[in-house]
Amino acid sequence: MILQVGGVGICGSDIGMLEGPHRHPALPGVIFGHEFAGKIVEIGPEVKNLKVGQKVAVDQNPGCGKCYMCRNGFSNGCLRLFDNPLAPEKGWPYTPGQWWDGGLARYVRLPAHYCYEIDNSVPMTHVAVFEPLGVVVNAMNKVRPQVGEICVVMGGGPVGLFATALLKAGGASKIIASEIRPKRRELLKKCGADIVIDPKESDLTQIVMDNSKGFGAQVIIEATGSQLPAALDAVSFGGRIAQIGIPSATIDFKPFQIYVKEVQIIGVFLMKHAMNDTIRILGSNLLPLDTIITHVLPLEKVNEGIEIARQGEGGKIIITPNEL
Repeated sequence: MILQVGGVGICGSDIGMLEGPHRHPALPGVIFGHEFAGKIVEIGPEVKNLKVGQKVAVDQNPGCGKCYMCRNGFSNGCLRLFDNPLAPEKGWPYTPGQWWDGGLARYVRLPAHYCYEIDNSVPMTHVAVFEPLGVVVNAMNKVRPQVGEICVVMGGGPVGLFATALLKAGGASKIIASEIRPKRRELLKKCGADIVIDPKESDLTQIVMDNSKGFGAQVIIEATGSQLPAALDAVSFGGRIAQIGIPSATIDFKPFQIYVKEVQIIGVFLMKHAMNDTIRILGSNLLPLDTIITHVLPLEKVNEGIEIARQGEGGKIIITPNEL
Protein backbone atom coordinates (compact mmCIF):
# COMPACT_ATOMS: atom_id res chain seq x y z
CA MET A 1 0.00 0.00 0.00
CA ILE A 2 1.19 3.55 -0.78
CA LEU A 3 0.41 6.58 1.37
CA GLN A 4 0.69 10.20 0.45
CA VAL A 5 2.24 11.49 3.67
CA GLY A 6 0.43 14.37 5.34
CA GLY A 7 2.15 14.63 8.72
CA VAL A 8 5.27 13.35 10.47
CA GLY A 9 6.13 13.88 14.13
CA ILE A 10 9.68 14.52 15.28
CA CYS A 11 10.41 12.13 18.14
CA GLY A 12 13.07 12.17 20.81
CA SER A 13 14.34 8.88 19.43
CA ASP A 14 15.05 10.67 16.11
CA ILE A 15 17.34 13.00 18.03
CA GLY A 16 18.96 10.00 19.68
CA MET A 17 19.60 8.30 16.35
CA LEU A 18 21.29 11.43 15.00
CA GLU A 19 23.54 11.56 18.05
CA GLY A 20 24.80 8.04 17.49
CA PRO A 21 23.99 4.35 18.03
CA HIS A 22 24.82 4.66 21.74
CA ARG A 23 21.58 6.66 22.11
CA HIS A 24 19.34 4.79 19.68
CA PRO A 25 20.54 2.36 17.00
CA ALA A 26 19.23 2.59 13.43
CA LEU A 27 20.27 1.60 9.93
CA PRO A 28 22.32 4.36 8.28
CA GLY A 29 20.83 5.68 5.07
CA VAL A 30 17.15 5.00 5.73
CA ILE A 31 14.58 7.77 5.42
CA PHE A 32 13.61 9.02 8.88
CA GLY A 33 10.08 9.42 10.21
CA HIS A 34 8.34 6.73 12.25
CA GLU A 35 5.44 8.85 13.56
CA PHE A 36 3.47 9.52 10.39
CA ALA A 37 0.02 9.61 8.84
CA GLY A 38 -1.34 10.06 5.37
CA LYS A 39 -3.92 9.36 2.71
CA ILE A 40 -4.08 6.12 0.76
CA VAL A 41 -3.29 6.58 -2.93
CA GLU A 42 -2.70 2.97 -3.97
CA ILE A 43 -3.58 -0.45 -2.56
CA GLY A 44 -2.63 -3.98 -3.49
CA PRO A 45 -5.13 -6.65 -4.59
CA GLU A 46 -5.15 -8.34 -1.17
CA VAL A 47 -6.17 -5.22 0.78
CA LYS A 48 -9.85 -5.58 1.66
CA ASN A 49 -10.53 -3.30 4.64
CA LEU A 50 -9.14 -0.01 3.32
CA LYS A 51 -9.69 2.00 0.17
CA VAL A 52 -8.01 4.69 -1.89
CA GLY A 53 -8.72 8.19 -0.57
CA GLN A 54 -9.00 7.20 3.08
CA LYS A 55 -7.06 9.11 5.70
CA VAL A 56 -5.17 6.73 8.01
CA ALA A 57 -3.16 6.77 11.20
CA VAL A 58 -0.12 4.51 11.36
CA ASP A 59 0.96 2.13 14.10
CA GLN A 60 4.60 1.68 13.16
CA ASN A 61 5.05 -1.34 15.45
CA PRO A 62 2.07 -3.65 14.89
CA GLY A 63 2.04 -7.20 16.22
CA CYS A 64 1.69 -10.11 13.85
CA GLY A 65 -1.32 -11.50 15.73
CA LYS A 66 -0.01 -15.05 15.44
CA CYS A 67 3.02 -15.49 17.69
CA TYR A 68 3.05 -16.55 21.36
CA MET A 69 3.25 -12.95 22.65
CA CYS A 70 0.44 -11.64 20.44
CA ARG A 71 -1.83 -14.55 21.29
CA ASN A 72 -1.26 -13.89 25.00
CA GLY A 73 -2.23 -10.22 24.80
CA PHE A 74 1.20 -8.64 24.37
CA SER A 75 1.27 -7.39 20.78
CA ASN A 76 3.87 -4.80 21.85
CA GLY A 77 6.22 -7.72 22.53
CA CYS A 78 5.52 -9.48 19.20
CA LEU A 79 8.23 -12.04 18.50
CA ARG A 80 8.21 -11.37 14.76
CA LEU A 81 8.39 -7.62 15.28
CA PHE A 82 11.42 -7.99 17.55
CA ASP A 83 13.13 -10.55 15.34
CA ASN A 84 15.04 -7.66 13.79
CA PRO A 85 18.05 -8.95 11.85
CA LEU A 86 19.50 -5.45 11.54
CA ALA A 87 19.53 -4.53 15.23
CA PRO A 88 22.83 -4.87 17.11
CA GLU A 89 21.01 -6.54 20.01
CA LYS A 90 17.58 -7.76 21.03
CA GLY A 91 15.01 -5.18 22.09
CA TRP A 92 14.77 -2.99 18.99
CA PRO A 93 11.65 -3.56 16.88
CA TYR A 94 11.74 -3.51 13.08
CA THR A 95 10.34 0.03 12.82
CA PRO A 96 10.01 2.15 9.66
CA GLY A 97 12.06 5.31 9.84
CA GLN A 98 14.69 3.41 11.79
CA TRP A 99 15.38 0.13 9.96
CA TRP A 100 13.55 0.73 6.69
CA ASP A 101 12.34 3.86 4.91
CA GLY A 102 9.86 5.91 6.93
CA GLY A 103 7.51 8.82 6.48
CA LEU A 104 9.75 11.86 5.96
CA ALA A 105 8.98 11.77 2.25
CA ARG A 106 6.16 12.68 -0.12
CA TYR A 107 5.07 9.04 -0.33
CA VAL A 108 5.74 5.90 1.67
CA ARG A 109 5.03 2.22 1.05
CA LEU A 110 3.97 -0.01 3.94
CA PRO A 111 1.79 -3.05 4.74
CA ALA A 112 -1.94 -2.43 5.16
CA HIS A 113 -2.09 -3.84 8.70
CA TYR A 114 -0.04 -0.86 9.91
CA CYS A 115 -2.95 1.48 9.10
CA TYR A 116 -6.07 2.54 10.98
CA GLU A 117 -8.86 4.40 9.23
CA ILE A 118 -9.66 7.79 10.73
CA ASP A 119 -12.34 10.28 9.85
CA ASN A 120 -11.33 12.67 7.09
CA SER A 121 -12.44 15.62 9.26
CA VAL A 122 -9.51 15.11 11.67
CA PRO A 123 -6.63 17.44 10.66
CA MET A 124 -3.61 15.58 9.36
CA THR A 125 -1.37 17.32 11.88
CA HIS A 126 -3.49 15.76 14.62
CA VAL A 127 -3.47 12.32 13.00
CA ALA A 128 0.34 12.48 13.00
CA VAL A 129 0.43 12.35 16.82
CA PHE A 130 -1.50 9.05 16.83
CA GLU A 131 1.40 6.90 18.02
CA PRO A 132 2.93 9.06 20.81
CA LEU A 133 -0.55 9.92 22.09
CA GLY A 134 -1.42 6.22 21.92
CA VAL A 135 1.55 5.37 24.13
CA VAL A 136 0.22 7.78 26.76
CA VAL A 137 -3.29 6.34 26.41
CA ASN A 138 -1.72 2.92 27.00
CA ALA A 139 -0.19 4.34 30.19
CA MET A 140 -3.51 5.76 31.38
CA ASN A 141 -5.22 2.43 30.77
CA LYS A 142 -2.63 0.85 33.05
CA VAL A 143 -2.41 3.32 35.95
CA ARG A 144 -6.16 4.13 35.79
CA PRO A 145 -6.17 7.61 37.36
CA GLN A 146 -9.36 8.25 39.32
CA VAL A 147 -11.42 11.43 39.48
CA GLY A 148 -10.14 13.59 42.32
CA GLU A 149 -6.67 12.09 42.61
CA ILE A 150 -3.49 14.15 42.88
CA CYS A 151 -1.19 13.50 39.93
CA VAL A 152 2.38 14.38 39.04
CA VAL A 153 3.85 14.66 35.54
CA MET A 154 7.63 14.59 35.33
CA GLY A 155 8.78 16.09 32.04
CA GLY A 156 7.16 18.59 29.69
CA GLY A 157 7.99 17.12 26.32
CA PRO A 158 5.18 15.86 24.07
CA VAL A 159 4.56 12.78 26.24
CA GLY A 160 4.31 14.90 29.39
CA LEU A 161 1.99 17.35 27.61
CA PHE A 162 -0.30 14.57 26.38
CA ALA A 163 -0.33 13.06 29.87
CA THR A 164 -1.18 16.38 31.53
CA ALA A 165 -4.04 17.01 29.11
CA LEU A 166 -5.45 13.50 29.57
CA LEU A 167 -5.23 13.74 33.37
CA LYS A 168 -7.00 17.09 33.27
CA ALA A 169 -9.73 15.71 31.02
CA GLY A 170 -10.08 12.73 33.39
CA GLY A 171 -10.83 14.84 36.47
CA ALA A 172 -7.56 14.98 38.41
CA SER A 173 -8.06 17.28 41.39
CA LYS A 174 -4.54 18.66 41.15
CA ILE A 175 -1.74 18.18 38.61
CA ILE A 176 1.81 19.05 39.64
CA ALA A 177 4.34 19.08 36.80
CA SER A 178 8.10 19.49 36.63
CA GLU A 179 10.18 20.57 33.64
CA ILE A 180 13.54 22.31 33.30
CA ARG A 181 12.77 24.27 30.08
CA PRO A 182 10.77 27.51 30.49
CA LYS A 183 8.79 27.21 27.23
CA ARG A 184 7.67 23.71 28.07
CA ARG A 185 6.65 24.82 31.57
CA GLU A 186 4.31 27.31 29.92
CA LEU A 187 2.88 24.57 27.72
CA LEU A 188 2.25 22.38 30.76
CA LYS A 189 0.20 25.17 32.31
CA LYS A 190 -1.82 25.54 29.11
CA CYS A 191 -2.49 21.79 29.10
CA GLY A 192 -3.97 21.91 32.59
CA ALA A 193 -1.17 21.63 35.15
CA ASP A 194 -2.08 23.48 38.35
CA ILE A 195 1.49 23.82 39.65
CA VAL A 196 4.55 23.76 37.40
CA ILE A 197 8.08 23.85 38.79
CA ASP A 198 11.66 23.82 37.63
CA PRO A 199 13.09 20.78 39.48
CA LYS A 200 16.52 22.42 39.49
CA GLU A 201 15.18 25.27 41.59
CA SER A 202 12.38 23.70 43.65
CA ASP A 203 11.98 20.52 45.67
CA LEU A 204 9.30 18.52 43.83
CA THR A 205 8.71 16.08 46.68
CA GLN A 206 8.20 18.87 49.20
CA ILE A 207 5.73 20.63 46.90
CA VAL A 208 3.81 17.38 46.38
CA MET A 209 3.67 16.77 50.14
CA ASP A 210 2.59 20.35 50.82
CA ASN A 211 -0.30 19.90 48.39
CA SER A 212 -1.38 16.45 49.57
CA LYS A 213 -1.37 16.87 53.36
CA GLY A 214 1.86 14.88 53.43
CA PHE A 215 0.45 11.76 51.76
CA GLY A 216 1.96 12.10 48.27
CA ALA A 217 0.55 11.77 44.76
CA GLN A 218 -1.58 8.78 43.81
CA VAL A 219 -0.45 8.81 40.16
CA ILE A 220 2.93 9.81 38.75
CA ILE A 221 3.76 9.89 35.05
CA GLU A 222 7.53 9.61 34.63
CA ALA A 223 8.16 11.01 31.13
CA THR A 224 11.89 11.77 31.29
CA GLY A 225 13.54 8.37 31.76
CA SER A 226 15.72 9.47 34.66
CA GLN A 227 13.44 10.49 37.53
CA LEU A 228 12.23 7.21 39.03
CA PRO A 229 14.00 7.88 42.36
CA ALA A 230 12.20 11.24 42.66
CA ALA A 231 8.92 9.58 41.69
CA LEU A 232 9.33 7.06 44.50
CA ASP A 233 9.91 9.90 46.96
CA ALA A 234 6.75 11.73 45.87
CA VAL A 235 4.32 8.83 45.40
CA SER A 236 1.66 8.00 47.98
CA PHE A 237 1.04 4.72 49.78
CA GLY A 238 -0.56 2.45 47.18
CA GLY A 239 0.33 4.90 44.43
CA ARG A 240 1.03 4.08 40.80
CA ILE A 241 4.01 5.19 38.72
CA ALA A 242 3.90 4.90 34.93
CA GLN A 243 7.41 4.67 33.49
CA ILE A 244 6.97 6.10 29.99
CA GLY A 245 10.28 7.95 29.62
CA ILE A 246 12.96 5.79 28.02
CA PRO A 247 15.71 5.11 30.60
CA SER A 248 19.07 5.81 28.98
CA ALA A 249 21.29 4.80 31.89
CA THR A 250 21.38 2.78 35.08
CA ILE A 251 19.90 4.67 38.02
CA ASP A 252 19.98 4.11 41.76
CA PHE A 253 16.74 3.95 43.72
CA LYS A 254 15.49 2.61 47.03
CA PRO A 255 13.54 -0.65 46.58
CA PHE A 256 12.42 -0.36 50.20
CA GLN A 257 10.08 2.45 49.13
CA ILE A 258 8.31 0.10 46.73
CA TYR A 259 7.88 -2.42 49.51
CA VAL A 260 6.86 -0.17 52.36
CA LYS A 261 4.46 1.98 50.31
CA GLU A 262 3.02 -0.88 48.23
CA VAL A 263 3.91 1.13 45.13
CA GLN A 264 3.09 -0.11 41.66
CA ILE A 265 5.69 0.75 39.01
CA ILE A 266 4.20 0.08 35.61
CA GLY A 267 6.28 -0.08 32.46
CA VAL A 268 4.70 1.43 29.34
CA PHE A 269 6.00 0.31 25.97
CA LEU A 270 4.46 1.23 22.60
CA MET A 271 0.70 1.48 22.09
CA LYS A 272 -0.24 -2.13 22.87
CA HIS A 273 -4.06 -2.15 22.35
CA ALA A 274 -4.73 1.60 22.66
CA MET A 275 -5.22 2.26 18.94
CA ASN A 276 -9.00 2.56 18.77
CA ASP A 277 -9.23 4.54 22.02
CA THR A 278 -6.66 6.95 20.58
CA ILE A 279 -8.56 7.34 17.32
CA ARG A 280 -11.69 8.22 19.26
CA ILE A 281 -9.76 10.81 21.28
CA LEU A 282 -8.32 12.37 18.12
CA GLY A 283 -11.82 12.76 16.73
CA SER A 284 -13.34 14.15 19.93
CA ASN A 285 -11.62 17.53 20.43
CA LEU A 286 -10.99 16.35 24.00
CA LEU A 287 -7.38 17.55 24.10
CA PRO A 288 -5.74 20.91 23.25
CA LEU A 289 -3.74 19.41 20.39
CA ASP A 290 -3.15 22.76 18.71
CA THR A 291 -1.44 23.89 21.92
CA ILE A 292 0.70 20.75 22.17
CA ILE A 293 1.64 20.94 18.47
CA THR A 294 3.70 24.12 18.54
CA HIS A 295 5.38 23.94 15.12
CA VAL A 296 4.11 22.76 11.74
CA LEU A 297 6.80 22.91 9.06
CA PRO A 298 7.13 21.80 5.43
CA LEU A 299 9.43 18.94 4.49
CA GLU A 300 12.08 21.40 3.29
CA LYS A 301 12.45 22.68 6.86
CA VAL A 302 12.87 19.31 8.54
CA ASN A 303 16.33 20.19 9.85
CA GLU A 304 14.88 23.30 11.49
CA GLY A 305 12.22 21.15 13.13
CA ILE A 306 14.80 18.67 14.39
CA GLU A 307 16.84 21.47 15.93
CA ILE A 308 13.78 22.94 17.67
CA ALA A 309 13.08 19.51 19.13
CA ARG A 310 16.72 19.02 20.12
CA GLN A 311 16.75 22.32 22.01
CA GLY A 312 13.41 21.64 23.72
CA GLU A 313 12.06 24.91 22.35
CA GLY A 314 8.59 23.62 21.58
CA GLY A 315 6.05 20.89 22.15
CA LYS A 316 5.31 18.49 19.33
CA ILE A 317 6.95 19.32 16.00
CA ILE A 318 5.07 18.16 12.89
CA ILE A 319 6.50 18.05 9.37
CA THR A 320 4.02 18.17 6.47
CA PRO A 321 5.46 16.59 3.29
CA ASN A 322 2.11 17.22 1.54
CA GLU A 323 -0.76 19.57 2.37
CA LEU A 324 -3.69 17.15 2.84
